[in-house]
Amino acid sequence: MPPSTNGKTARGANSFALASAAIALVLCIHIGCATYTLQLPPPEGHPVELDTLEDAAALLSSRYGKMRSLKASGEMHTRFPNEEHWRQTSFALIAEKPARVRMRVYRPLVPTLFDFSSDGRSCWLFIPADKTAYHNEGCESLSVGGNYVIPSTETIVSALFVVPQPEELASGHTILTQEPDFVRLEWREETGVRKQIWVRASTGLVARQVFTGPEDTQLADITYTEYTSVDGTAVPVALEVSLPSIGAALTLRIQKVEVNTTVSPEAFSFFPPSGTRILESTSSAESFHAE
Repeated sequence: MPPSTNGKTARGANSFALASAAIALVLCIHIGCATYTLQLPPPEGHPVELDTLEDAAALLSSRYGKMRSLKASGEMHTRFPNEEHWRQTSFALIAEKPARVRMRVYRPLVPTLFDFSSDGRSCWLFIPADKTAYHNEGCESLSVGGNYVIPSTETIVSALFVVPQPEELASGHTILTQEPDFVRLEWREETGVRKQIWVRASTGLVARQVFTGPEDTQLADITYTEYTSVDGTAVPVALEVSLPSIGAALTLRIQKVEVNTTVSPEAFSFFPPSGTRILESTSSAESFHAE
C-alpha cells in the first residue's frame, strides 16, 4: 500500500496511536505488568449463622471489608443489545473505594479499544479509533453506538468490592430475610438505588447482587461464580453482569490481581488528547451514538 499523501491525516492517526499506546503504558505502570497470580479459592466450611444484621455486618466485613483498592487484569466477554453472540476482549483495571475506576479494554494488536475513567466526580469514556471522548457527570451505564458498553461506576465498584461498605449493613435501614441456602439483605442507597445481596450460607460469600432504580427498573444483576483469597480477603475472579436498562451483558474472568496497593490519584484522571471530539452528557443511563 503506498504511503498516505495527506500529512495531516497521517499525523492525526499517529497522535491517536501514540495516545492509545500511552494509555496502555500508564495503566501498565499503575497496575503492574506482573501481578500476583491467583491463589486457591477459600474452601467451604460449616454453614454460617446470620440471624441478625450485626452478624451479617461482622461476617461481610471480615470477608470484604479489608479491601480498599484493587488492580486486576483478565478476559471479558460482552454481549451487546440485539446481539446473540459474545465479543471477547482483554482488560486491565484499577479501582479504589468509594468511586474511582480506570479500565482499559483491548485486543491483540489493538492497544486500546476504549479507556474508561472515573475520578469520583465524573466519568470519561475515550475511544481512540473514533477520536471521541464521552463525558458523563452521572457515571451511569453507557451504550455507545452499539459497539461499546460500560457499566455504571457504582456497578463496577460493587461488582469488584462486592460489599464496599459492609459496616453500614448493621443500620436499621437494612432488611434481613432468611431463604433456603441463602440470607438476603436489602437496603436503599442515598442515590435511591435499592440493593439486594444473597449470601450463601455454606460459605458466607455473596453469590448475587441486584440493583433496582426508580419505578422498579432493574439496573444491574451481578452473579459471582468463583472467588479467590488474597491476604485474607475474598476477591471475585469470575462474575457475570447483566445490564437490563441498556440490554447488555458481560462476563469477567480475572487472571491476575493485587489488593490494597498504593494507587496515585492521577491514575484515575483523564486528559483528552489534542483533536479529540468531546460529547457531554449530564443525564443518567444515556445512550450515546457517535456521528
